[in-house]
Amino acid sequence: MAVGFTTFVNASTHATANTEQTFIELDPAAGKRVAVYRFKAFRGNGTQTTTSNRLWKIRAVLLSAAGAGGVSGTVVKKDPTGPNTVVTATIKTGSTNFSVGTIDKAVDQIIADASVITEWFAIDQDDMIVIPDGRILGILVSDPSTTQSMTLNIDWIEW
Repeated sequence: MAVGFTTFVNASTHATANTEQTFIELDPAAGKRVAVYRFKAFRGNGTQTTTSNRLWKIRAVLLSAAGAGGVSGTVVKKDPTGPNTVVTATIKTGSTNFSVGTIDKAVDQIIADASVITEWFAIDQDDMIVIPDGRILGILVSDPSTTQSMTLNIDWIEW
């Protein structure tokens, strides 16, 4: 049976416009099966009182080597009685740069209006992003504005 997990980050986009950086990395333990079924992004942390019309780019990539500058993320079990995660989650913190690791391949890309919630979700199991053994999933963000607050959530299953 699959067990579900989630993690999130609230941080700022890069200080240089249109510069891609990592917001979340998921690194499964060797030999473990992990599949991402949803990620969601929105501007700010829920306290903004203004809107902005600009496009940001969000990419899901498989990495052969991790980026640098991230911190340990908190992984939350969807079922508190389930087993612990086999994934190490690393997240961006504040405005600190979290560099992009070595990209093996791009899995998906979304260009979206930053003033609305952007959500990608798998339609069925065949649409999930399975993280191959020895790879890390990175969620990368670039924004035409600088140091904009953004929240990013990611959900996955393990079996």
